[in-house]
Amino acid sequence: MRSFVTLLKREWLEGRTAYLAAPAVVLTLIVLAGLFASTVSPSVELDADGHPPELLEGYDGEKLDGVSALIAWALDVAGSTDQEINDKITSLLTAVASPFHVTLLFVTFFALLSCVHDERKDRSVLFWKSMPVSDTHTVLSKYVTIVWIVPLATITGIVLAQLFATIYISLYVEEGFAGTIWAAASPWSTPFQLLFGYALHGLWAAPVYGWVLLVSAWASRAPLLWAIGGPVVVILLERIVFDTSHLATFVGDHLRTQALPKLGGQPSMSFADQLAVLADPGMWVGLIIGGGLLAGAIYLRKRLNEI
Repeated sequence: MRSFVTLLKREWLEGRTAYLAAPAVVLTLIVLAGLFASTVSPSVELDADGHPPELLEGYDGEKLDGVSALIAWALDVAGSTDQEINDKITSLLTAVASPFHVTLLFVTFFALLSCVHDERKDRSVLFWKSMPVSDTHTVLSKYVTIVWIVPLATITGIVLAQLFATIYISLYVEEGFAGTIWAAASPWSTPFQLLFGYALHGLWAAPVYGWVLLVSAWASRAPLLWAIGGPVVVILLERIVFDTSHLATFVGDHLRTQALPKLGGQPSMSFADQLAVLADPGMWVGLIIGGGLLAGAIYLRKRLNEI
């Protein structure tokens, strides 16, 4: 067990710059976008009831300027029910989290694609094989680090970005509604939901991640081409020969963050909704396939020492 923990530390230390830089860049861009929005000066006239109109002109009443106008027009907190406000804020925070999810997908893909291939390419695999650790522990440590430890940096970035968005909105929302915004945002539950969601996603995406790791352990050249081109060719052949798209649907489903809220999908997700993923037959089929692919990657690392 101690040797496995040491392997996890090694994997983290080798790639921590990229793992931390990716969410940091996304967080910085979101903060800069918010600060830039503070410099714009749109205006909107409120109607007689104090609600923002559907059109931005032709109404008499109080006038709002700048970010206050944008937020009043987009959220209409004063004219919405608690459930409507909750749905709007949840959708907004989901949109804030989406760039982090997409960025993490690319980081995970390229980290898995390079983790075994690079050590074979620079022959450092020969050194690591001389250490008293098994190929099974080595490959599993790479998977665990990239799929379950690296997302911790992304979760931190999402929490900070959503906290920034909540503070930002509460500063500019109509007077007296800041508490409503914080209640709808429920920032105290977000970290736990993200931790649980990404823990489940590591299982849900096992067939896709396992395939990428298998290619990393097998391909001598152009692993990116094999990782993407192989499934694309099979998908096209299936479409031409059988006029079906089962593989494309399977891959697309297992790339989605099934246990986390999505843009254009469920406006919110409870822990019960997340647990429901475990009852999906696709989860268990994917785990069987992913387990086989991981076993293949372990076997190939034993056999293929260098490029």
